[in-house]
Amino acid sequence: MRKADLATWRIPLKPKGVSIVVREHVAIIGLNSELYSGYSLCAGLASSADEAGVVSWAIRRTTGHRSDQMLNRSIRPGDLLQHNAAGAIL
Repeated sequence: MRKADLATWRIPLKPKGVSIVVREHVAIIGLNSELYSGYSLCAGLASSADEAGVVSWAIRRTTGHRSDQMLNRSIRPGDLLQHNAAGAIL
C-alpha cells in the first residue's frame, strides 16, 4: 500500500481492521500474530493525538468513537512517569 492510499481513506479506524493488518504483517516477519492486536495502536493514536492538542471531534472521526466519554476510555495519559511521586525520587 502506498502512502497516498492511506491519506485517501475516509473510513473510521477500528481496532478490528487494524488488528487484521497488524497480525498479517507480524506473521510476515515471522512473529506470533496471536500476541498482537489493533486496540493498542488505536488507543496509541488517540492518546498521541490528544497529547498533541487535536480536538476530540477530529480524533473521534478518525477512531470511530461516538462520544467523548468512550474516547476518553481509550486515551492514556502520556505523563504517567513525569508527574508522579515515584518519578520525583528516581
